[in-house]
Amino acid sequence: MAHVVRRSAAFTLIELLVVISIIALLVGLLLPALTNARESARMVGCASNQRQLGAAFYTYTIDSPGNRYPALKGEGTWGSPDSNYYTNALTDAGCVPPAFQSSWYRQIGYTQDGENIWTCPTVLFNGMSGWGGGYGVNDQHVIMYDNSVNDAQHNGSLRVVDIKKPSSLILFTESRQLQADGVTYFTGPVVSDPLSGPAWDTGAIYRGQGDARHTGSLNVAYCDGHVDNKAYETVKADVNREFRNR
Repeated sequence: MAHVVRRSAAFTLIELLVVISIIALLVGLLLPALTNARESARMVGCASNQRQLGAAFYTYTIDSPGNRYPALKGEGTWGSPDSNYYTNALTDAGCVPPAFQSSWYRQIGYTQDGENIWTCPTVLFNGMSGWGGGYGVNDQHVIMYDNSVNDAQHNGSLRVVDIKKPSSLILFTESRQLQADGVTYFTGPVVSDPLSGPAWDTGAIYRGQGDARHTGSLNVAYCDGHVDNKAYETVKADVNREFRNR
């Protein structure tokens, strides 16, 4: 009588290794895609923040003397909440809801205080701290520094009527500054013209520069209220179009 040899239903070692290898390969393929999808979601949230802030800046100019943008900082002491930074001016005028108190900017605060329209979601995710939540204003051509006036409403900032090409002039964008150690970056309240003074990426400390935190790109808010996502090198190279009122 012939005996039927039944094969075991269990996997062999080779088969298990093949299955494990396939799973590892799939995980390796899917993780970067998942990471990119999450960053894309943060980038969309960042763009939403910028649209709201852009609308707040425009609303401010409707009732401001001369229809000007607020000053970067009015009269007051650096580091004091009573200093009239542009963030405080927007909040005090009722253009945006108050966010939270901090030792520097009364309304802009530090990233660890929580997510809000002042804070880029990627900055919050990375735990990057500093002055503000990651958005810096065009401080040499739109939002001017003025410490000699009594408040941020009477200043040398640009008037809306004087903007030549509002759809291409940067109002604010993603920003960072290099700390005094020459290695560590933190968020900053301004982003400077790349060709005025030390250029971007030169290692100049406390120099406001663009931050390509969204996988090599950055969100840019323009004076007409629209927001665009652009490559870092594009924004840095096209200075006359992006930063200067020409």
